[in-house]
Amino acid sequence: MHTNKIMTLKLNILLVEDEPADRMMISKAVTDSGFDVDIKFSENVEDALTMTSIHSFDCILLDYYFSNTSNGFEFIKAFRTRGGDAPIIMVTSYNEPALVVESMKMGVADYIAKKDISPESMAKSFHYILRLREAEANRVLAEKALLESELRLKTIVDRSPVIVFTIDGNGYFKLFKGKGINVLCIKPENVIGHNIKDIWHHLPITLTDYQAAIQGIRYNCQAEVNKHHFEINFIPVINHNQKITSMMGVAIDITDYKKNEEELLNTIEITEAAARIKEQFLANMSHEIRTPIHGIISLINFVNKTKVNNDQKKYLDLICRSADNLLSIVNDILDLSKIEAGKMNIEEIPFDFNVTVNSCIDTLSVKADEKNLPIHLNIDPSIPQWVTGDPVRLIQVLNNLVGNAVKFTDKGEINISCTVAASNEECSVVQITVKDSGIGIPASKLPYIFESFTQAGTDVARKYGGTGLGLTIAKKLIEQQSGTIHADSTVNEGTTFTFTIPYKISHTINNTMTVNKTTLQNMSHLHILIAEDNDINRFIIEKMIVDSGARLTFATSGEETVRAVSKEEFDIILMDIEMPGINGYQATEIIRNELKMTKIPIIAMTGHAMAGEKNKCIESGMNDYISKPFQSADLAMLITKWTSQNSEVISSSENENTEAPMQTTNYTNLGFLREISDGNETFYKEFIQLFLGSAPQSIADMEKWYAESNWENLRQVSHKIKPSFNYIGLKELNLAAGRIEECSKKQENLNEIKPLIDKIKTVCDAAFRELEMEIKAGLSA
Repeated sequence: MHTNKIMTLKLNILLVEDEPADRMMISKAVTDSGFDVDIKFSENVEDALTMTSIHSFDCILLDYYFSNTSNGFEFIKAFRTRGGDAPIIMVTSYNEPALVVESMKMGVADYIAKKDISPESMAKSFHYILRLREAEANRVLAEKALLESELRLKTIVDRSPVIVFTIDGNGYFKLFKGKGINVLCIKPENVIGHNIKDIWHHLPITLTDYQAAIQGIRYNCQAEVNKHHFEINFIPVINHNQKITSMMGVAIDITDYKKNEEELLNTIEITEAAARIKEQFLANMSHEIRTPIHGIISLINFVNKTKVNNDQKKYLDLICRSADNLLSIVNDILDLSKIEAGKMNIEEIPFDFNVTVNSCIDTLSVKADEKNLPIHLNIDPSIPQWVTGDPVRLIQVLNNLVGNAVKFTDKGEINISCTVAASNEECSVVQITVKDSGIGIPASKLPYIFESFTQAGTDVARKYGGTGLGLTIAKKLIEQQSGTIHADSTVNEGTTFTFTIPYKISHTINNTMTVNKTTLQNMSHLHILIAEDNDINRFIIEKMIVDSGARLTFATSGEETVRAVSKEEFDIILMDIEMPGINGYQATEIIRNELKMTKIPIIAMTGHAMAGEKNKCIESGMNDYISKPFQSADLAMLITKWTSQNSEVISSSENENTEAPMQTTNYTNLGFLREISDGNETFYKEFIQLFLGSAPQSIADMEKWYAESNWENLRQVSHKIKPSFNYIGLKELNLAAGRIEECSKKQENLNEIKPLIDKIKTVCDAAFRELEMEIKAGLSA
């Protein structure tokens, strides 16, 4: 009943916003909020002040930045000075904590980021405004109830380590009581009737804190008296003119809490230090072990291409298998560390479920064929072909489960079935069962098989090897994807693992063009700088690239790398991370910032495989990342990717003339705009046309202000266009505009701005065409 009554009230709203696109979105959200509203508009502070002098408003929706020099805070100051008391809701895309805090200090009733604008968020704020009305009406009753509660709580106060006090507007204590007084060595009668200026030295209520509270700057603080710690909470008494007339408060003795807090902080610091040491150790271990493994595997591949007899071939295969096993152990330990640290990222990308599973099983069938074990795969046709999720983690789970099935089965067969456990229009829960006829798991061990470093027995570890981490990693990866896994097993009969993962049904295919088995051919026009201090790695990389015909230059330290780049031109740099003296990160920063070479591609080569390593490389100025050990095909793909304007991607199947299918990329995603339009096609089309009309000018202004080094104007135009990118699904451009705004505001990292503007311009050219087609399609319909 109460809700219905609120919904029938009519709210007079003033929206102060100078950006047409934002006005449309905010107005639409206000209209659809479920409230009966009368909304008026203003485009600047001066006009808004004029309108508030003519009309009375129940609520003001206020932007922070305007195209002129004024801002929202100036409006608030002028509005309050003139006696305006309407609640103000700040609606802005400038989402910094400092701005939120400052807004609240100035008495803003609510704060909404433009990216969060919706009918629901507006309705929530309006409900809050109405509650403020009720609070105003009940203020006198609240003050009376507060005084009455003092009497009711007298017994509790007398028995608790607290001090309850009141101080009038002139600074005189009117009340001072509670058990907490006992530690102060002062009697209440020596406080009551005295001014805080004269006696604050003996109290936990300092003069500075009281003066701040009476001015409304802060209402809680901490103080120490006689080796006792107090937390003081001030409760202002406010009159009908919103002025603080006196102060009530409670001082709580928190000495025991502070001691516990210090002990807890010490424990946390020790734990965090241990975690940092562990992560650094794993990173170093990764680099130090993966680098020689990379050398071993690559050298074996090179030797296998020479003439070797059967015995030599057998020994080489055994060495390679041992290196693969060692690499698998290192990868397992690193994966588990990433998962436990919460740094294992789960992607949400469209992928072909059938192709992904079939490709994975085809790879695993090679080892099964060596043991004459047939693998039967059955995929239910009702599973959607294209789903959204993480194909890499699905393959990792299958590699663990099917790899174990092959390892622990000597005869019989392995059956894999994929079915739909549940589904609706948006999601399918896929159930995958891996069943083998191997040695099985004892019933006593079955409850513990998903625990770290656990195997069915010591004899299993001796005979089959492994770390006992595979099933732990598989379970954690499945659970990170909101799935489940369980096992059933009988000794000497076999084991069945069943797991489920929910996948969103994808209506658009992954548009990434796949080129199989890329090789480094037709690269004779490239000049490649290889920065690598390890002689074995230099030899291996040279062997991988030498047949391409590319011109190679080597550097064995960061200093040599920088000198080489300053003297010669290179098409691409392959940069090792760990080098003596100046390391790869530092060398990259010098090349980018001091030598001003921003266009040359730099690819990180490293044995580090910890989470965040790629981001660290990108942040230092590198373009991409490849982890050791890597295959020549992987290296070829990266070189081709970053020198594609000058080179070709050659398939190893030179006699095949078929081209990989390539779909047109959809740059925009109009799902949010459709949702906010709620079936209103007129609003939907008008917003697209508004974007098409305003965005090109904004981009032109960005180029103009950058060329003129007018950083404030560039910041403003970047700030204004940023929300529009979000509305039409160009989230990357939203981030790019945000970065330009940040760099312009701080006037730092200005070399990043031009590539970001170029990216916005290029993507928008394609996006404009898509949006124009969307408008035409709507008109023809």
